[in-house]
Amino acid sequence: MALLRRDSLVTRRLLRLVLLHTAWEVGSGQVRYSVPEESKHGTFVGRLAQDLGLEVAELVSGMFRMVSKGRRDYFEVNLQNGVLFVNSRVDREELCGQNPLCAIDLEVIVDKPLRIFHVEVEIQDINDNAPVFPVHEELRISESTPPDSRFPLEGASDADIGTNSLLTYKISSSEHFTLDLQKNEEDNEFLVLVLKKPLDREETPMHRLLLTATDGGKPELTGTVQLVITVLDVNDNAPVFNQSVYKIRLFENAANGTLVIKLNATDLDDGINKVIIYSIRGSATHSGSAVFSLLPDTGEIRVNGKLDFEDTNLYEVRVQATDKGNPPMAGHCTILVEVLDVNDNAPELAVTSLSLPVREDAPPGTVVALVSVSDRDSGDNGKVTCSIPPNLPFQLVSTFKNYHSLVLAEAVDRERVSEYKILVTARDEGSPSLSASSSILVPIADVNDNAPAFPQPAYTVFVKENNPPGAHLFSVSASDPDLRENAFVSYSVVARSVGEQQSLSSYISVHSESGHIYALQPFDYEELQVLQFQVSARDAGFPSLCGNVTVKLFVLDENDNAPAVSPPGSGRGSPGPQLVPLSAGAGHVVGKIRAVDADSGYNAWLRYEVQEPGAAGPFRVGVYSGEISTTRALEEADGPSQRLVILVRDHGEPALSATATVSLSLVESPQAVKWDSRQRGGSEGPLVDMNVSLMIAICSLSGLFVLVIVVYVGLRCHPGPEVMLGPGKATVVCSSEVGSGSYCQRQSRNLCVGEGTAKSDLMVCSPNFPNFWENGEAGKGQVLTPNASGILNVAEFLSPGARFTFPNAQDFDEGTNSVQTYSLSPDEHFRLEMQTRGDGSKYPELVLEKPLDREQQSTHRLVITAKDGGNPERSGDAQVIVTVLDTNDNAPAFEHSLCRASILENSPNGTLVTKVHATDLDEGQNGEIRYSFSNSTSADLQRLFLIHPQTGEVKVNGMLDVQRPVLEMFIEARDKGAFGMSSTAKLLVEVTDINNNAPKVTITSLSSPIPEDAVPGTVIALLSVLDKDPGENGKVSASDLDISGNGQVSYALRDINIAGSSLSSFLSVNSENGNIYAKSTFDYEQLRSFHFQMVAKDNRSPALSAALTVNILIADQNDNAPVILYPRARNGSVVVEIVPRLADAGYLVTKVVADDADSGQNAWLSYHLQQSSDSSLFGVFPNTGELRTTRSMKSTDSIKHKVVILVKDNGEPSLSSTVALSILLADSLPQALPDFGDGMEGQEQLPNLNLYLIISLASISVVFLGFVLFLLLTRYFHCRTNPSHSGCCSGSCPVDEHDKYRFNVRMLPRSHLTPDMVEVSEVGKLTQTYLYRASLGVGPSNNNLLLNGDTGNLSNGAGLQVPTACVQVRKVMSDHFNAILVR
Repeated sequence: MALLRRDSLVTRRLLRLVLLHTAWEVGSGQVRYSVPEESKHGTFVGRLAQDLGLEVAELVSGMFRMVSKGRRDYFEVNLQNGVLFVNSRVDREELCGQNPLCAIDLEVIVDKPLRIFHVEVEIQDINDNAPVFPVHEELRISESTPPDSRFPLEGASDADIGTNSLLTYKISSSEHFTLDLQKNEEDNEFLVLVLKKPLDREETPMHRLLLTATDGGKPELTGTVQLVITVLDVNDNAPVFNQSVYKIRLFENAANGTLVIKLNATDLDDGINKVIIYSIRGSATHSGSAVFSLLPDTGEIRVNGKLDFEDTNLYEVRVQATDKGNPPMAGHCTILVEVLDVNDNAPELAVTSLSLPVREDAPPGTVVALVSVSDRDSGDNGKVTCSIPPNLPFQLVSTFKNYHSLVLAEAVDRERVSEYKILVTARDEGSPSLSASSSILVPIADVNDNAPAFPQPAYTVFVKENNPPGAHLFSVSASDPDLRENAFVSYSVVARSVGEQQSLSSYISVHSESGHIYALQPFDYEELQVLQFQVSARDAGFPSLCGNVTVKLFVLDENDNAPAVSPPGSGRGSPGPQLVPLSAGAGHVVGKIRAVDADSGYNAWLRYEVQEPGAAGPFRVGVYSGEISTTRALEEADGPSQRLVILVRDHGEPALSATATVSLSLVESPQAVKWDSRQRGGSEGPLVDMNVSLMIAICSLSGLFVLVIVVYVGLRCHPGPEVMLGPGKATVVCSSEVGSGSYCQRQSRNLCVGEGTAKSDLMVCSPNFPNFWENGEAGKGQVLTPNASGILNVAEFLSPGARFTFPNAQDFDEGTNSVQTYSLSPDEHFRLEMQTRGDGSKYPELVLEKPLDREQQSTHRLVITAKDGGNPERSGDAQVIVTVLDTNDNAPAFEHSLCRASILENSPNGTLVTKVHATDLDEGQNGEIRYSFSNSTSADLQRLFLIHPQTGEVKVNGMLDVQRPVLEMFIEARDKGAFGMSSTAKLLVEVTDINNNAPKVTITSLSSPIPEDAVPGTVIALLSVLDKDPGENGKVSASDLDISGNGQVSYALRDINIAGSSLSSFLSVNSENGNIYAKSTFDYEQLRSFHFQMVAKDNRSPALSAALTVNILIADQNDNAPVILYPRARNGSVVVEIVPRLADAGYLVTKVVADDADSGQNAWLSYHLQQSSDSSLFGVFPNTGELRTTRSMKSTDSIKHKVVILVKDNGEPSLSSTVALSILLADSLPQALPDFGDGMEGQEQLPNLNLYLIISLASISVVFLGFVLFLLLTRYFHCRTNPSHSGCCSGSCPVDEHDKYRFNVRMLPRSHLTPDMVEVSEVGKLTQTYLYRASLGVGPSNNNLLLNGDTGNLSNGAGLQVPTACVQVRKVMSDHFNAILVR
């Protein structure tokens, strides 16, 4: 079946190929039609059948059909008449776009017989598309654009073709613009907008034009677009004030920040061209520029200084308003400020000669203080009256003009008022009146005039018996309103006897300090029920006073005695049986149990019951009587005998009990049975004595503990291995790299063992004024050359005039064509000089023109240009990077030289007090800072507080006491540079008293219960209240909160974190009245604002609450004095500057750099010359702090000059700091060295040694001596045990030729140099060999020290680490030695 289908398919395909070939041969003709686009359905196109030569009748029978190539059926053939008509809408632009010829190809197929005809229908264009502009045109044209400027526009497009797409343009009427069509090189037209008239943005900022495009079709179609032309502003209008002259009147007491006037200038321009900046032009009359400030953005003129009518009554301020255009334009105006006079000088009051404190037994008339008053005003404004508040035991007595004495008017009592705060007020008679006041705190000194007093005359104490020995029974407390030793109370018991034999001291004792009463032995109620004694309280004053109180001690009974039972008929043995006749009836009393309890009360009330009620049978026992009786008549069935166990129990807590066993025998008659009783005895086993075992265990454990201690100490004290330095090769000793600083490390090393006992010292110091030789010739300059990468390392401490040699530029030409000149790129620190060698060749030297400062500029990039003398001239460049190496020339600077902090007295250990911060402008170790307490801080304060060496956090480390309300400490910040520099800041810590002692309420003389017929006013109890806190914290009041409790509101703060601390460390709120108090001093420099929530809650149940947000803004105060950052004196010495005598006027000596931690006007610093030995020689610029010479040096000028520069801020009141400079005049630098040493010699001050330093020194000495003895002993035993080294013990160790001497290498500071010593520089890479003369301790003085920077000179350089400075002994002559310094 599949095979048949495959054959049929192949046959059909072959048939189709044959038919297609036949149709191709037959259909060789083609028909063309044309029809307009957008024709409707049914539009006649042509008679297709007739044109193709087909009969209409054969269309259907011949299976006529029409096919469109790749397009939809736009056309259809009517088979009835053979007419071709439009079947669907035809859009020429959609079919062919902009192609000029658009046609649709159709294929007509007739199957019977097969024929194919080609038909082409042309689509004719009509004007059906209007011109379209592609985008919305927006132009930005500057108003400064000249006329005839052209701006290209984007033309419209028309989808039609031919004349239908020919466009013409027109624009709406405008006096500024017109249209123009232009052709390019390809003869294509493009549209441009032409500016006819200049634009003015101030008149019309925006132009809106309508651009219309019209095509050439019939009918015409148009398209429009709106042109939006934005006129860009040009700065062509200057700011204009509304007035040229303003007149203002101000009172002279106008505060800083008072608004004088707000200027308003207008500018017709736009954008940045209309942004106006106001400024004061030139200097105002009478220094008005220093009195007023002008905000540049708002034009507000405010008072910025102190107005004084007596100084200047009229200011003329000229203001300029400048816009930000390019170029800027300005307008001007003048402000005339008239100052009005007021009574602005308040009296000045000074309190001197205080005689404090005042003893409370001082007689009236005692002088307490002297008060002086003054007023700078005159007339009535200068007349001053002085007064103090009334109702004080003091009065003011006028002694003579403007002086008053504060005297004691009446007797004072310190216990009533401990101190008086007297406000002395001075008031003038001006209008309005001004006053000044000063507060005098007069403490009253205590006198022992009060005996200790107990709050009540007698105490009643109840104590249960059987108390443990040493138990606390009661506490008595006596108060003494005096102070210190006068109020120190000690307690004792007034001795008496108790009973006939024992004394009171065998029963009780009282603690002498606390008043606690302790029991020395257990009390027994059965022996002692009441103990009455007296306690005496005595103070430590002179003379001593005392007071007594009576204590009644009642012993309360405890249930400590069990009932004791005595059964009837009991003897020494067990009780005998009770004989009960069988004839006994109900209620017959058989017997009675007798028991007794030694206690009293409920503890002795006994109860009887049968322990096992089910086994009692016909018997019972009376609950409280103990009688045993029958409950019914006895029967024989009850048995011959009964055994009852009776339980006797008291009513104590817990209850104690005892049992009694009663045997009952039922008999016919009492004589029928005899009772045989036998005693039962018991034996006890022998007791084991544990005392001997316990003693053996204790001794064994103690011996083991002592043995452990001995072994531990023996292991800890075991000597370490011996260290021996034997002979060998030349020893290399390395010290820490000095770097490029002006100091070096100080170290001491033993190089080798020499013959004899003499030791020599080799002193190598860092340089200050280098002097090098090159190739054995002096004066060739310092040989410092750039490395291969062009980097030159230069220390910042080098003085001007230092020279650096550069390699010659290579030029292979000769004569004048070789290198002739060198030049240097402009740089204020360096200049280039040409030097000539002996052979006539020239080489450049770089000369330091101005001192370097790494903190200002760490890198200098120089370009050296070498030029030859040929024609044309040729040149070559070399870039040199000068890296400035840091020197430790900046001491750490604290943000605040005076820090204040407040802390509560109950603050636990670890509480943060404050955090100090210092900065150092240096880098590396020179900029790392460690904090510590300076030696000026007392030892007890150093124990009371801890300071973190890295972070500067000061924390509590002990118990604070409000008796020392203010603690003064000095904190030192020292950097880690060589000979570290330091600065000190003062820290004042205020210890705040807190209410840390709750009132103690004691209820005495309680009358309870109260009879129901008690009359009102009956005393129920006496209450005594005592609070140990002083002042307001010790005042106690009592109240009942049950009344209207729901209406009482309590306040609390919702705790949050502020700047790393809890809100409770900053603020506290009074829970009753809602007053908010500051617990610590705020610092604007650390915290400027914060907010928190306060919650108010009532006492209802459930409680209701509300919250309120409070914003705290902290205003800056001028509380930080300027801090001198540079120059900074070290260790109290005076800063020394050297000035050459050839210096001209304007020579920069130094620049004082200061900083103020405040802000605004409080941080505005000015510099003044406070003191100068020659005021005509030096001057300081007030704004920059530069100290310069005002004239040239004279031969008559002194060599040494002392200058003191004052730096003060602009705060109120103004704070200031000073720096002292010692200036030396010298013709050359070496000449100044001796004077430099003399000037510094007097500045070295040895700090005072305290006890702790002496102890430390003694301890270190003892340890050192012990260490030396240990080394000597180790060496001695080593030599004894090693005979091969026996020569070392006698000081004649065999050494080689290079190790002849033994000496120490010391690195000394510059200040220890003497004129015969030489400093050695370690700056840069040393490549030459330099010879110096060094001073040794023994032997001839002409010893040579050879320093070489070439590491290749060291053949035995094993272990050498670069960068490191090393000294090695290389060769030893008869009386001198050579050493090599390797870098």
